[in-house]
Amino acid sequence: VFQLDDEEYAIPAVDTLPTLESVLSEIDSDLDSVSALGVRHSNGNGTGTHTSLADDDLIRGGTTPTPSLEEQMKLESILRHVVLHGVTAQLTSAVERVDAGLATSCAVSMMIAVGTSHGHILAFDCTQTLKWCCQEGITQGAVSAMAFNEDSTRLLAGFARGAILMIDTQTGDVIRTLNEVITPNTGVLHLKWTNRPALALCSDSGGSVWSLNFTRRLGIRGCDSRCLFSGARGEVCTVEPLLIGEEDHPLKTYTIVALATLSKFFVVLIRPRLKVIKFHPMAGYPECLPLLAWQMVLIQAADSTRSIDPVLAAARGSDLFFHQIIYNSGRISLLFLRHIQLSYNLLAIHWLGPKSIACLDTKEILHLSDVRTNRELEVIDLSNVGLMYNSAQFKGLATGGNVSPALALAGAAACYSTVVSQGNQLYLLGGKSLHGISARAWSDRISYLTSMQRWDEAIELAIEGYRAAAGRHRRLVSSKERILRMYEEYLSVTKKTPELCLEAIVACLIEIQEKQLLWEELYDRLPSTDRYLQIIAKHIETDHLDTVAPSVAQVMCDYFWKKGETVRLENLILKLNWQCLDLHQVLTICRKEQLYRAQMYLNTKALGDYTISLTDLIPAIELATDDLHLGNCILVYISSCLAGRGYPSGEIAPETIPTVKHEVLRCLTVIHSKNAPEDELSYPYLRKLLQFDTRETLNVISLAFQEKEFNGELGLSQRQRIINILLEILTPEHATWSQIGALLNFIAQQ
Repeated sequence: VFQLDDEEYAIPAVDTLPTLESVLSEIDSDLDSVSALGVRHSNGNGTGTHTSLADDDLIRGGTTPTPSLEEQMKLESILRHVVLHGVTAQLTSAVERVDAGLATSCAVSMMIAVGTSHGHILAFDCTQTLKWCCQEGITQGAVSAMAFNEDSTRLLAGFARGAILMIDTQTGDVIRTLNEVITPNTGVLHLKWTNRPALALCSDSGGSVWSLNFTRRLGIRGCDSRCLFSGARGEVCTVEPLLIGEEDHPLKTYTIVALATLSKFFVVLIRPRLKVIKFHPMAGYPECLPLLAWQMVLIQAADSTRSIDPVLAAARGSDLFFHQIIYNSGRISLLFLRHIQLSYNLLAIHWLGPKSIACLDTKEILHLSDVRTNRELEVIDLSNVGLMYNSAQFKGLATGGNVSPALALAGAAACYSTVVSQGNQLYLLGGKSLHGISARAWSDRISYLTSMQRWDEAIELAIEGYRAAAGRHRRLVSSKERILRMYEEYLSVTKKTPELCLEAIVACLIEIQEKQLLWEELYDRLPSTDRYLQIIAKHIETDHLDTVAPSVAQVMCDYFWKKGETVRLENLILKLNWQCLDLHQVLTICRKEQLYRAQMYLNTKALGDYTISLTDLIPAIELATDDLHLGNCILVYISSCLAGRGYPSGEIAPETIPTVKHEVLRCLTVIHSKNAPEDELSYPYLRKLLQFDTRETLNVISLAFQEKEFNGELGLSQRQRIINILLEILTPEHATWSQIGALLNFIAQQ
């Protein structure tokens, strides 16, 4: 019908109708990018690379008000469920005003087409504007299957009584009427275009599959029909051709199709010659139909090579299989990838990008799963959609019911034509409505979660996305920019509750290497810094932070000192860059609280003095007590210095190592300490260490002897000098026989 009667179809008088995808994109007013899980777009069955009209309009945006919950809209973090109101309004009008019947099938490409139970076909453009309505099939029963060709210029429509129409989508004119191209007295179950512009496939309710080769000879349009698979050999329930789209792939010159019967699925090469590539059994589940879906996926092999190849998802009941099509030197093969046993039976499966697959179960609950990890990302209940089923067509009611009992049983919940996908969007057809399910992009999901004040989830998601972008500079930069926008929004929203999700936002800023933001407004606006300091301390302890703002470091040291957590404070000092510390404050605390390790660390790192720790602390070693902490710390410190290593970790600058070794050794072997009393014995520092633990002190010296400074003629003389000093210290008058024995054993090993 070229001229459409507005009154007959009750088309509402609206100046500007909402676009199809503006409805999908405007659910959250703060969304700013196209909704997609993957970077590739699919065409019809999820295999091509064409941008869908959904993607187009999501970028453009629109002016449609955000639908309310009362309008059957449901929002989740990943999946977004909306009603396409422009299409729904026209379907409702067609049902109520002209007895078009309930919707029975739909097709989505650059246009939307909806068929009804009384043979009407309504076509909408990308703005959801009704373009035309075709009624030439009203004598052929319900519209059972439809398919747009690659450029959406032609629409194939199949009917329950076996007729097929080809329609010019620009005008709505029928340009081919095919009445005898499938098995007589059967209805059309599937119509699919292949990658060849004049070749389509059709399956009928008798289980046969037909190739439809469209011809035009001397200006006369025709169609050559050929049976590819007879239903007598097993009834084919579903057909999915591989559509690679614009992707440059060696399989592009081949016509490949996946077919599934009630007992198996198989992949067939149609052009250039008919050949079965492989088949796989799918037995069991008599009440479930087989399901097929293609997607181009980046595959990484065991040898780390990567390729973008078609992956077929095949399912029946609760079994889900993944197979990869491989092309190697002119040979096409099917490689099994994975089998997943689900906890539910399936109604439909559709890829939502190369990484995610949507599974609709028999309770009309949609499960979104990550294909690589098999992790279920989200679940939403779609039972309120009022999904239409194609059970009448699979029972052959319009053709006398001449189908097998097995097909009739399995087809009781058929929804091949009412659950369809285009790109990364899923469409579900109700009796008088069309629903859209789309997967939000990472940025959109953050926007949604922040708008719902679910900050913990938003921040966690932001960190996941940033980590996933590692190694890709441009993506990493854009991810960081998005997180910084989220951070600005966080500051604005949480002015009155500045401690809300404080730990999560601190972790996020550290992850994206924006640590300077930690000491600015985030810190200044806190009424109490106690929780903040605990969070910062945790990140220092886990080596996520090694420097803080000096003002924060000063407050933190004072906080833990006054709390009496001196051990923790010492560990924090040891992990921090000394340049951010108030040295007077910290050294004062170290001396008062006997934080020896921190004191030695600051003496070496900040003051560059490797001997002051020895002259100050060795005399403080208490020999009469069981407290061995100070003595052990000093021995470890000396061992590190004589080995040219930093204390308690790290390295000494290479150019200063000889000086450090020399100064430490000179200090240990000095005859008398500064300001020594008259009764002080010789070599007080080394003597005190030998009195504290003779064996361990000698071990430290033994390790030092292994350094290059103690090799060669000069080194050997230095060794002898130290051994002479040890013999002078450990005399029978000033040492026990066990100490002397340890010394003699030490000398014997040199």
